[in-house]
Amino acid sequence: MSKKRATESTSQDGLGMLRRGLKRRASTLPDLDVEYVSAALTILRTALEVRNYYAEGLLRQVGLTPARLNLLMALFLCGDRSLRASELGELLVVSPGNITGLVDGLVKDRLVHRVADPGDRRAVAVELTARGCRLVRWLAPLHFRLIRSLMSGLSRPQARSLARLLDEVRKQVRRAPPPMIIRRPF
Repeated sequence: MSKKRATESTSQDGLGMLRRGLKRRASTLPDLDVEYVSAALTILRTALEVRNYYAEGLLRQVGLTPARLNLLMALFLCGDRSLRASELGELLVVSPGNITGLVDGLVKDRLVHRVADPGDRRAVAVELTARGCRLVRWLAPLHFRLIRSLMSGLSRPQARSLARLLDEVRKQVRRAPPPMIIRRPF
């Protein structure tokens, strides 16, 4: 993609306008690092666009939400074992309450069921039903083709580099202390 075209597409989606605003405000906001904030905005915007692409395209056609697909794919990719809600929450970066709601809906649709956790009699685990397995086995090739299509603007080495860079950001997020506001000014 030419530099002019890339700039035009960025401007059209609003990110270019935000980046120009960051540059204008940088002189009055000493903690504003334009490159870091621009990178963070790009990560968030890209994640939302990919999510919306799935939600509006493939997932609407099969009656799934991105969160439900993620849960089904996590169970599928983790092999022939059940996963506890806490494991699913960690894999999907979702709170226990949200996992419960997702599992409840998927149980109702007969795509997963709850089972006793063999390692802890007090815990409950989740696994795909035969119907859930059939759905995921049918959906996975479509899902992976879409991902390949969305990522095809990058070479495989670029995709690996991107994944490594994003892993570094995720590590930093996990190490960072919780944000704290001393006193609200208004």
